Amino acid sequence: MKYAYLVSSIESTHNHFQQYSVKAVNISLTIRNWLIGLYIIEFEQGGEDRAAYGSGLLDSLAKELKIKGLVAAELSRCRQFYNSYPQILGSLTQEFKQLLPSTILGSLPQDLTNQSVSSKKLIEKLSYTHFIELIKIEDPLKRTFYEMECISVFYWSLIKIMHW
Repeated sequence: MKYAYLVSSIESTHNHFQQYSVKAVNISLTIRNWLIGLYIIEFEQGGEDRAAYGSGLLDSLAKELKIKGLVAAELSRCRQFYNSYPQILGSLTQEFKQLLPSTILGSLPQDLTNQSVSSKKLIEKLSYTHFIELIKIEDPLKRTFYEMECISVFYWSLIKIMHW
């Protein structure tokens, strides 16, 4: 083995697994934020003590949780994320579905619990930052257009990197 080949092999291995790690972290962060949105919505719709919190629920949660980055505004985005993409539930692996209390999982419509190729592709190809921008688009047709554009840009970027 030549020295240059050794260096190249180590660098390409490092780059491959670094990209894999970034993707795994992004998917986990996206699903975490979606689940947080789900929990908040479920609490608001059926929580017994929700009246005690009223409009201050997100502020109270942010103070109680003490998780860096989960301020009231971010919790609100999580809630909006879930409302905009309820179909993501269908793309969750069994591992993530186990995080849902059976009372929540049992109360969700069946069509949301089925596997969804398109939502799985969205989670794999788009970052949570993409979703934050996409949830601002109220028209579902327009949002779908921009989702497809984001995925298309992702694929073209990948092709450019592969041919570099």
